[in-house]
Amino acid sequence: MGAECSLTYAAVTPARDEERNLARLAESLLAQSVKPVKWIIVENGSQDGTLALASALARAHPWIEVMQIEPSIKYRRTIAERAFQAGVEALAGSGDLVAKVDADVSFGEDYFCGLLRAFEQDEGLGIASGACLEEHRGAWREVSLFGDHCFGQSRVYRRACLDAVLPLEGAAFTTIDETKARLAGFCTRTLRHLPYYHNRPEATNDGSLWESWHRQGVAAYQLGYRPSYLLMRSSYRAMHQRSALALIVGYVSAFSRRMPRYPDARVVGAIRDEQRMRRAFLAMRGTRGGARRSTTGQVVERAPGDARGLTSADRAREPEPEPDTTGQTTR
Repeated sequence: MGAECSLTYAAVTPARDEERNLARLAESLLAQSVKPVKWIIVENGSQDGTLALASALARAHPWIEVMQIEPSIKYRRTIAERAFQAGVEALAGSGDLVAKVDADVSFGEDYFCGLLRAFEQDEGLGIASGACLEEHRGAWREVSLFGDHCFGQSRVYRRACLDAVLPLEGAAFTTIDETKARLAGFCTRTLRHLPYYHNRPEATNDGSLWESWHRQGVAAYQLGYRPSYLLMRSSYRAMHQRSALALIVGYVSAFSRRMPRYPDARVVGAIRDEQRMRRAFLAMRGTRGGARRSTTGQVVERAPGDARGLTSADRAREPEPEPDTTGQTTR
C-alpha cells in the first residue's frame, strides 16, 4: 500500500506499567508507512521502566513527546480517558485525525495508511477502528462486534467529530462517543480489512474480569440500557466467559442503589433505539447474541512476528501455535 495520503494524524497513548507493551507499540508506529505528525505518551505513575522508555523514545524522535498526569491509586478506564484527553489537549490541534492507541496493541506497517484512506474516501466518517484480534490457544481470532461499532483500544477520530464528542465520559465512553458522533451527523465503522493485535485480553489490566463486567453493568444502568438487551448480551458472553454474568449483577446493583442516570436524554434515547433494532436483527438472522463474528468464526492465521510489531525479544520467546478446535471468540 502506498504512503501518499492527504490527511495527517496524531496519536495519544495512555501508559501505566507498560514497558514491554510500549516497546512493541513503538516498533509498530516507527514502522508505519505513514507516521503520525505527533505521538504523545501520557504516563500515569508507572512502577516499571515505562517512563524511562518513553523518554528515550522522545529523545530519539522529535515527533514523540511524553507528559505525565497525576498518578492514580489503581488503574481504571476513567483514568485512561483522563490521560487521553490530557494528551489531546497537548496536541494543540496537530493532525487532521486523532488516534487513541493503547499501549498493548500492535499492527502492520500500512495500518494507519489504510485508516487515513478510509477517512479520505468518506467525509462523513467520524470514528473508525481496525478489526481487533486476540490470541486464543495459540491462534489469533477476530473479536466479535456488532454492526458499525468501533473498538476502543485503537480508534481514530476525525478532529471535528472528536470536538463534538468530548469530553469522554465514564466507563462506557466508547458507547457514548459513538452515539454522540451519530447524533452530530457522523458515521462510525470497524474496518475489518485492517486488523490490529490486542496483546492483552480485554479488562486484564482493569482488575478482575468479574469486576470489569460489573462496572460495565453499572454503566449500562446509568445509560438506560434495555434490560432485555442486557440479559441477551450477558447470556451470550457467559457462554464463553462466565464472569460476564457480572454484567447483570452490576446492573441490578446500580438499580437498587438508584444511581444517577446519564443526563443527556438524546444519547440515552439513541442507545435504546439501537438496542431495539438489534433485537429485530437478531430475530431475523438468528445470530448468537448480536455479535458479529469473524467469517464463520474461523481461526485467523498467526501473522509473521514483524507484522504484529513484536520486539526481537518477543519473537525469541514466541511459542509454537496450538491447533484451535473450540470455534469460540472473545470480547
